[in-house]
Formats: sequence, C-alpha cells, structure tokens
Amino acid sequence: MRGTVQRGTLSGRWSVLAVLAALILGTLTVLIPRAEADPAVSEEGPALLSDFGACLAGGSTGSIVLLMDQSGSLRTTDPELARVEAAKFLVERLAGFSETSGYEMEVRVAGFAATYETPGEWTPLTADGVSVLDGQIEDVGHDLRSHDTDYWMALESARQDLAYRESSCSAVFWFSDGEYDIDPRESRSSRSELGETKPYAPDISLTDQAGADAAVAAGQDDICRPAGVADQLRSSGITLIGVGLSSEDTDFTFLRSVTEGGGPEAAESHGVTQCGEVASPQGGFFEVQDLDSLLLAFDALSSPGDSLDLSSLDVCQGRECAAGEVSFVLDRALSSVRILAGADVDGLEAYIIPPGAAEALRFPSGAVGETVEKNGMRVTWLTSRTVEIEMAAESVTEWAGTWRVGFVDPASQSAGEKIAVNLHLSSPLILVWQKLDTTEIRQGTDSDQVTLALVDRTDDSVVDPSDLGGDISAAVSLTDAEGAAHQLYATQDKSALNTPVTVTVPAEAALGEGRLVTSLQITTARPVVHGEQAGEGTALQPALLDSTVTVLAPQNFPTVGPRIEFGLLEEETTATASLAVTGPGCVWLDSGSPNIIGAPAEAGAVEVTSPSASEEDCVRVGEDAQDALSLELSTDEHANGAVQGTVTVMIMPEDDPAAAQPVTVPFDADLRRPLDATTAWTAFALALSLGIGIPLAALYLLTWTTARIPRGTLVSGSTRVRLPEGGGRTEIDLARNALTMTSLPTARRSVAVAGRMLRSRISLMPTEAPWVELDNPSPSVSGATPGARRGRARLPLGVRGNWIAIPDAQDPFQATLIVLLGAEDQASLDAVLEDARLRLSDKVRSLRGSAPTSRPRGGRPSRTKASEVPPTPVTSPPGWGSAGGGAPDRGSSSGTGTGWGSSGRGTSGAPGGLEPPGAVPPDEPGPPPGGAPGWGSSGPRNGGPDSPWGRR
Repeated sequence: MRGTVQRGTLSGRWSVLAVLAALILGTLTVLIPRAEADPAVSEEGPALLSDFGACLAGGSTGSIVLLMDQSGSLRTTDPELARVEAAKFLVERLAGFSETSGYEMEVRVAGFAATYETPGEWTPLTADGVSVLDGQIEDVGHDLRSHDTDYWMALESARQDLAYRESSCSAVFWFSDGEYDIDPRESRSSRSELGETKPYAPDISLTDQAGADAAVAAGQDDICRPAGVADQLRSSGITLIGVGLSSEDTDFTFLRSVTEGGGPEAAESHGVTQCGEVASPQGGFFEVQDLDSLLLAFDALSSPGDSLDLSSLDVCQGRECAAGEVSFVLDRALSSVRILAGADVDGLEAYIIPPGAAEALRFPSGAVGETVEKNGMRVTWLTSRTVEIEMAAESVTEWAGTWRVGFVDPASQSAGEKIAVNLHLSSPLILVWQKLDTTEIRQGTDSDQVTLALVDRTDDSVVDPSDLGGDISAAVSLTDAEGAAHQLYATQDKSALNTPVTVTVPAEAALGEGRLVTSLQITTARPVVHGEQAGEGTALQPALLDSTVTVLAPQNFPTVGPRIEFGLLEEETTATASLAVTGPGCVWLDSGSPNIIGAPAEAGAVEVTSPSASEEDCVRVGEDAQDALSLELSTDEHANGAVQGTVTVMIMPEDDPAAAQPVTVPFDADLRRPLDATTAWTAFALALSLGIGIPLAALYLLTWTTARIPRGTLVSGSTRVRLPEGGGRTEIDLARNALTMTSLPTARRSVAVAGRMLRSRISLMPTEAPWVELDNPSPSVSGATPGARRGRARLPLGVRGNWIAIPDAQDPFQATLIVLLGAEDQASLDAVLEDARLRLSDKVRSLRGSAPTSRPRGGRPSRTKASEVPPTPVTSPPGWGSAGGGAPDRGSSSGTGTGWGSSGRGTSGAPGGLEPPGAVPPDEPGPPPGGAPGWGSSGPRNGGPDSPWGRR
C-alpha cells in the first residue's frame, strides 16, 4: 500500500509524526552543496536514532512503543482525528523501511491519560501487521479520557512493556498535546475510578488541586532525579522521542527536558533543564509546524541509513535547465533512490534523464495519489505540489552512470520560484567483522587474521570492493565498559577489505562488556555531465553495525560472566545471583558500593554484597575449572521498578596479587511491591467488626484478583539433564533455537510452558502473597525460594528468570529442566542455565521427604498397561524417601516407600485416589501401574490443581 496525503487531511500539528519514521538509523549527510537547504529539517534530527539503527544492523529486532496521548483536550485540539491518520502513515513508512532494509521491527500501540493501556499485542511490521496496527491506532485515537496527562505512568509503563521484549533495540515514540497534568479527584466517582493517590506519590491526596499539583511535582522529580525513570529508560537502551502537538498556550518545557536533557552536556546543548544523568542513547523532541514543511521534514528523516541531499533548486521555465536539476552517480554501491520534491506552485512537471539518454522522461502533475511507471521508475504526485520519485537497481535497465532530475513549469508562470528537493540514496553494503562471535577480544593483545568483509545486508553475500567505482573509508571502534572510545582499525584502501588484517586491543581498554562498531563510508564516482566530470562523488552516510563484546583480560587471568541477573524481587527485599568464573586465578567483589544507574526512589539504598569480598575470601579456580561468585542484592524497602547498575569485580592471576585488575560487570533486577500484609490485616480486622462472611470474601477476592502471571513475553524451553551422583555442578545443554516464545497480552492465572501448566495460587491465609505452582503430579522444584512446597515447584508471580526441575520417577539421576525467560537473548538464557548448573543438584535433593498431595486433573488413574512396564526394576538412590524397601517387582500392584515420598505403601491406584508421581493427563502416556518406588499419600488436601487455594 502507498500512503496518499491529501492537502488538508493531515493538520500541521500531526504531520510531524511522519518525521519519526526516519529516525530509525541515520545521520544527515549533505552531499553536494546547493542553495540554502530547507529550514524545516534539523541537521541534528537523523542522528537521534543512530544507536538504534546500528543495533538493528547487528541483527536484533527493533521494538517500538507508539505512545499516544488520550487526554480529553484532544477533542478541541484535534477534533477531526488527524493524529490517527498521521500515526497510520508513520506505521506504513516504518513497514516500508523494514521491508527494504531487511531489519525486523515490531510495534506496540499504547494510549495514556491517567493510566497506560494497550489495545493489542506486539505486532510485527509486515503487510498484515500494518492493518492490525491501523485498527489499534483507531481504537486508541477514538478512546479519549477525561482525567490526567500522566507522564510518569506513561513512561514507566512503556519501560516495563519493553523490558520483556527479546529485542535489545528499543524506542518510545511519545505523542502529547499538553503538559504533565493531574486532575483533582473532587467527586466520589472519580475517586472510586481513579484512586486518590499515585504510585510515585503515595502520601499525597489528590482530592484537591493542591494535592494534584504536588503529585505532578513528585512525578517530575522522580522522572528526572539521578537513577529515576528517565535514567532507567536510557540505561535500558531505550531511545525516547517526544512529539509536541502544539496549540497556542501549550508549554512543552518539561517534555523537552525529559527527551533532550539526559546528562549535563545534552541539556546544555539543547538549552533545556537537565533530566537524569544518563546521556545515551540520545533522545529528541519535535514541535509540529505547518503541513508543507513537515512533509519535507518527514521525508528527510524517513530513510534510516540512507544518504540524503537537501537542495533548493530553481523551477525551470518552459524547458529543462541546469539550475533546476540535481545530478548524482549510481553504481554497485547503491540499491535504490527516492526523491521527494515540493514547491509553492501548481502545474509543475518532473523530468528524469537516465545515463546516456538524449531526451528526458516527463511526469506532469496529475491525479493526486496516482502512480505512473516508466522504465522501472515510479512517480507519484502526493499532492498537487509534492511529487515522489522511486527507482530500484533491480527494475531499471541502465543503473550505473550519471542521472539528472529536474522540475519545469511548462506555462513559464513561476519565474523566481524555488522547489525543495530531498534526494535519498540507499546502499545495502555494511562492514562485517567475520566470525566475531568466536574471536576473543583481549586487553593489550593483537587479534590476527581478522577479516573485515564488505557484505550486502539483503542477502549476506560478500562484495568485491573493486566493483565499486568510488572510494571507501572503513573503521572499527570499541567503546569499553567504562565508556571510553578506542579506534581499533581504520583504512581507506579498498584492497585491505576481504583480506586478513591485524586488530590491536589497547592495554588501557577497560575489562567487561563493551560495544564494537564497524563503520563503512562509500563515496561514489564523480558525476559526468555532458562528457565532463562535474563536482565530487556522492559521499554516502556511514553504515554502522553495532555488536556487544566482552573485553577479556590477558590469558593468565580468570574470566567472569558478562552480566548479573538478580531477577524479580517481590516477596523479599533481597535476591541472590551467581557470576560464572573460569580459571585460573582468584575472583572477588570489590568492597566499594555499586554504581546505581537506575532505581525506584522508594527502594532506598541498594547494596550488592558477596561472601567473597576480599583477596583472602576470593573464589579460587584452577586452570579451565569453573565456579561461581555468589552475590546478594538488597534494598531498604519494597518498590516497583527496575534496578540497573554496575559492580566492580576484581580478578587476579594465580599467585600474583600485584597484577589484580577490576572488571566492570552490569547487573539488573526487577522490583515488585507485594501485597501489604499490614494493610491486609487491618482490612481483615475491620471486616470482622462489620461481619464475617462478606468482608472476608472481599479480602480473599482482593488476593485472588492480584494472583496473575504478569503480561509480556514469556520464553520457555526444556531439556533432559543427568544429575551428578555425587552432587555438585550439573552439565546442561539447551540451545536458543529450542526455546518457545509466548506473548501474554494480559496478566493470566495460568499459562502452558514446555507442555506443562503453570497456575497461580493463593493461600488460605489471606495475608500471604500469591504464588505460581507447576501443575504436575510428579515432584518438582524451582530455583526460587522456597523452591517447593509438599513436592511441587513454587515460583513468584514474576516467573521469568527462573527454572524448574522435574526429577524422573523411574531414574532418580535424570530430570527434566524447564527454563522461563523474559527475553530470547543468549545472555538471559546463559544466566538461568548457569544458576541451574550450580544449584539444580542440591535443589533436587531438597525434595527428600516431599510429595504432592493432590491428584491430577479429574483424578483419573493412569492408562498405562502392565505390558508396557519396563523389564528392569527401578531402585532409588540411598537417602531418597523416608522408609526402606526396594522397587516393586515387575507387574506388581504395590511397592514400599523407598523413593520420593512418604513412608506409606503405594498401590496402582494410590491411597485416596492419588496417582503416583509421573502420572500425566489422560492424553499422555503414564507410568507403570505399580507406581514409582515408594510413592504414597493420604490423599488430596486444600482442593485439586484447578483450585486457586494453595497447599501448605
């Protein structure tokens, strides 16, 4: 589908939405100087999402939240819903970019007023996805609210929405027509519907204007304080772009500060108040102007990664003229060209002169929106004064050579008029460090035999640099863990590409996780006009490719993992994690405080500690041996939000204390405030004074309402593992391609993972926080605390970042491992697997004496036939279960309690109708009729697995 812009359809206020379509990659490059470029376009604009674009080039999926204001003022400022059409235009442009570039992107439409709401799920930018997103934009655009324009709720909720995406390339496009505003809750209905406080201002009542104003001040402070919401967004790699939909009296001072004021230097350069300490990625703000200039501004920014020539040309009178032409040279380096031109007069003709052609191809202005195709060129007059010209190398017969494009008034009635021209030149070529994922980047060492290849990103083919008619400039740079930049390699010699070179990592490069960026700038051959060279070649915008690397210490040092994931803190204010260590040498946590980049204010002080906090207590590992550094994160109070920061870990080679070096290791955790027990008991006591039945039911209803698995992406996978007979580290192998991703658009009480069901539970005690339990009759345990109750794995509601083990009923040294992640990236998978490797064996042993106490769904007995029983009897390892006895004989209907559960005797039906461990739903095969060795129980308690009531 091609977007058609009718004059007057998009108001000037809303046309700037189109600007955002182009912010995905590039930097502005003015190619051949002309008359003054159109002032509507800021030369700073296209650089805003350069980090985001380089991330996309590195192979990650781009995730964009389209965050639209739903405040009631829009009934006045945009009664014709022009913002809806503009937002749909933006999505279409982004989808077109995704298709031509090959970069995968997804969008989530969200609206905000007093709260943050989403009409649908994350949607890929495909042809089908565009129609889905259009419907969601319509829904949000028509659903206006009467209260609040709450920036804090909008930004914090968008951050949480992006936190569970598998992408490391994230952006928020944030549209608002007003200031941060909270309306007082003056009526009983508004207090009932919206509440009397805000989560960031719990002690401020919103029942009058003074309280509402105080809450706005509190929200602004929490967004912009050091480690506040703005810093949490940026430290998570989220680019924030604001669009102010202006009216006469709108003040966007604070919105500009949030988007452009990250860090002192950015705030000073933009002339805004500083908002947060974190400066990267750079944000931006646009205030909408008139339609014509904004269409050109949109176009100038709508081709991420393309080179752009902004020209202001004469309108030729009656015939072609050199003053009204733009010329450019095409060769193998370029794959497509797009031109947008706009004037203030009607009735113009566009003309194109291909290489070697004697006559021009003319395209007079015609029906708006109609596309004319000639010789592989597509020309569309978007309005009576604005024309778009598109060409692709695969469609045009004569591509290589000098092209000329101009604009003429056949009536010769517009002498002295100008036409603004945006020329986009798109190249698919990037510079790739081949086999980077297997290359060790070590401090102070040379990487020999490094091949820097010229690659066509559309099909990953290697391109011979000699095929290019112009020049190249190639470079490799490293930004280390402390933010210092180092150039590793640079050349302007085309012959140096695609051949092995030596890259040196400087000795001063900080150890830890860093960013390696390759840059390729191509200059095409000089243009030839009338047989003579005219001007310089076209210098294309540098194509960037961003990769995450770990700078390692020299060979004789130990190495540590790249990140620390503490997961979710919900019921506790402490959480533990392990950092993998590989020898030889000694590793310990530096005694200094962690560097906190982002954290909710109500969390108070955030500390990271370790029992190995000095050289004397360090974790010592031998050559090629593996171990882990245990760490604990603690906060003063419960809170909602993300904690991000870094800690310093010291690494030392064996027997050489003077050589110890610091390594900066990033960490993160997600905080969720649990149900307030004091408040719950207060409500309970009050309920008793008013009556028992209804109030008690209301309290249980409150607990039951909160017992949901949070929305977002849930990634799961499973594998079979062999438990070490002597305990210790478990070998686990699970590849990313074995993972399955499930999208939870809303919070749920149950979700299927790896063929099994997770269900939320609540306790008979109304003050106990809800939890999630594995609905499986076999014994199971999780990596969370306490891990299991009565033989069933127990997890917090935030299940992501955890694992579950289900020991085999037949072979006690075999188990099924299930991993639960919030993203499909390798780092998240590695963190969970490493935790399981270190603790799985001990966790499984903790099941001793624990057995499930309820039967599976429906209580049906196993359908396994006696003929299916394996011929070899199964025995349990010493110590499993609480009473002696061996396995039952083959075909026997009973067995003694030597295995997992109680000391009672089990039968094929199991006492009380309980199926033995290993029993499965009726559509799956079950265990032998004799049951697993030693299983027995007195029957179910507290309801079956479908009941929300938990087991104590």
